[in-house]
Amino acid sequence: LDIFLLALWKQYGDPHILDTAIQSVEAAARHHNIQDLGDGRKAISYYYITNDNTLNISAEFLEAIADIPAERRSQELTDLAHGLLKMLLHEQNEDGSFYYVGKAHMEKYHIPKSIDCFHTGYTLNNLIHVYESGIFEGAEQAALLESCQRGMQYFLDVFFNSETGEALYAVDLPTHHVDAICYAEAIFALCSYL
Repeated sequence: LDIFLLALWKQYGDPHILDTAIQSVEAAARHHNIQDLGDGRKAISYYYITNDNTLNISAEFLEAIADIPAERRSQELTDLAHGLLKMLLHEQNEDGSFYYVGKAHMEKYHIPKSIDCFHTGYTLNNLIHVYESGIFEGAEQAALLESCQRGMQYFLDVFFNSETGEALYAVDLPTHHVDAICYAEAIFALCSYL
């Protein structure tokens, strides 16, 4: 909703919409659990009462922060944005893929590793929009671009069969094909990337 409100503000320039969006992002940052994962890495919880590290949620929240004009973005949100980016870059696998949740979270709660089309597309779409926002500069911006490129290459190579046009839902479920939501997330990510 915050991303939608900020897009609406960009379209119409209504300051009330911008104020509402900023207040909402700030409230979410206050009420959700912000985890310090070390080395400057941060994650925001999926729910108010959890300490998870769901990667697409952190990527989505990072996009909302990035969409706030720099002169209206608080130092706390700016610092959080740097921490979220650092965590997401750290969590990306060498092959460009992303798990659904962070590696330490999976290990702590014995969650099987899972890479699926829906959450990969969702995360890539958010990261591409963050890149386009220009919130980061220099080495951070270059690392973000490289992350988006590796992620999209993995996405295309692994999830889609170019001969049949079909896609897989999850890497570890090769017979489970995607549903409409997965295709929609894939289309959003591909259009954003293009």
